[in-house]
Amino acid sequence: AAGALRFLASVPDGALVRVMEGTPSMLVDAAREAASMARADVGGPIGGALLFDCISRYLMLGDRLGD
Repeated sequence: AAGALRFLASVPDGALVRVMEGTPSMLVDAAREAASMARADVGGPIGGALLFDCISRYLMLGDRLGD
């Protein structure tokens, strides 16, 4: 329907949903900042990391996903 939101996962009735807006450059900058903050919080050598993302980032970033 016009104006409707479509989710790739189920969303329970009554759930709070926050719609974010941004450009690909804003997403890349935010990811870099989050990585920098995580490294700083470790306070020493990093033994490994587990990263994950959702399909919406891939759809928005396309060829820039690796950035």
